[in-house]
Amino acid sequence: MPSHPARRYVVAIATLLFIGAVAVATSFVVGWLSATGRLIPGAAPLGVGLVLALAWLSPRWQAGGWAFLTVWLLPLVYAVTKQPIEYIALAVVLGGTLLALWRSPWFLVGVWFFHPAWDLIPRTLPAQMHDLPVACIIYDLIVACYLAWAVSRGRIVALGRR
Repeated sequence: MPSHPARRYVVAIATLLFIGAVAVATSFVVGWLSATGRLIPGAAPLGVGLVLALAWLSPRWQAGGWAFLTVWLLPLVYAVTKQPIEYIALAVVLGGTLLALWRSPWFLVGVWFFHPAWDLIPRTLPAQMHDLPVACIIYDLIVACYLAWAVSRGRIVALGRR
């Protein structure tokens, strides 16, 4: 029996609010971990927590949720540092995320594997972001491995594909 349109609307709004709350909460946790010098030890639990927060969503909602979180979380460093080289990473993250949404979720996997590799490139970061490259390697690889597993199992699908 098909679900009532009003119910689907309420579920969609609730899911969007949930994904937004996860994004904001993750940002606050990253800020707190960074400010208290716990960014590296907190990276693995944060990555696992983020995976658990979204893993229960349907394949299309996961695609949208991970795309939103990717654009919300990963480019923040690029905007803060204001270094011209960071715009390359920003373009890769945004372009890969759009391709993931409409072509193949494997692009999203690529973005999350790209990000820790990018963090290995020597560059100047603000003092509060000193531990960020190491933390990102831990955190991003947890997310990237989950995404690879989920995409390979059909747990995440592109929105633009039937």
